Amino acid sequence: MGGPSPREAAPPAVGGAGSSVQMGYGGTHSVDDAQLMPPGVVEPARAFVQESRVLSGALCRVVEMSLGVPPEELRALVDVDGGGIRIAHYPALDDTSSAAAARGAQRYGAHVDSGGVTVLSLDTSNPGGLQVDLSHAGIDADEACRDWADVPHVEGALVCNVGALLCRWTRGKWRASVHRVLTGDASRQRISLVTSAVAPRADAPPTAGFSSCIGGAVGEEAEVVIASDFLRRRVALHRSEYADERGLTTTSALQEESARVKALKV
Repeated sequence: MGGPSPREAAPPAVGGAGSSVQMGYGGTHSVDDAQLMPPGVVEPARAFVQESRVLSGALCRVVEMSLGVPPEELRALVDVDGGGIRIAHYPALDDTSSAAAARGAQRYGAHVDSGGVTVLSLDTSNPGGLQVDLSHAGIDADEACRDWADVPHVEGALVCNVGALLCRWTRGKWRASVHRVLTGDASRQRISLVTSAVAPRADAPPTAGFSSCIGGAVGEEAEVVIASDFLRRRVALHRSEYADERGLTTTSALQEESARVKALKV
């Protein structure tokens, strides 16, 4: 899984329910699940958090250099030292026939992550299942239009997914990557390590994008958004009770809300 922002509900899982614990996220999130972690995991997790901050700083410099974003502008929007860890655990299925049936089933449907950059370390003992759509058709495309490709496991490498907010900030020059997760070897447990980079500050000002990216693919009419509001709305949209809370009881109301959701998905 590329990984939604911390505390964001992901699309429904199949092929074995998973669980996760988190620590050390900054930006618009502050999470510490140390008390939920096994004792032998806490200190390595804290060390990972420290290293993730170094990685976040490096990726922020990549943004500055590749897009020509002035450092002071980026720092007004991004928690340069932000980072953290989410440890996602998917237990093995004990029933051999169930595990065989689950292989290839969709665990997380097609989606884009919400924030800046999601960084994923695949489980070296069970890395299969993550796929990316190479069609560039966007999140709202029909399944028949998609061109799914397996994300290969390369020893020592990390997978980086651009999120919806960073896509908006770059005015579409960097597209949010549409990806999904299929169930790999369900007879074995799977543990993925997820962190974030180029994470928005909680007090980031309203903006339609980086000044150096005006004229990108999103166009001149891109909506000015506040990062914290943008993420909060996307998180809410994944909650199962969202439609009831919004009073979306008719077909037309659901269609109107669907159009609004599509605007958020980029």
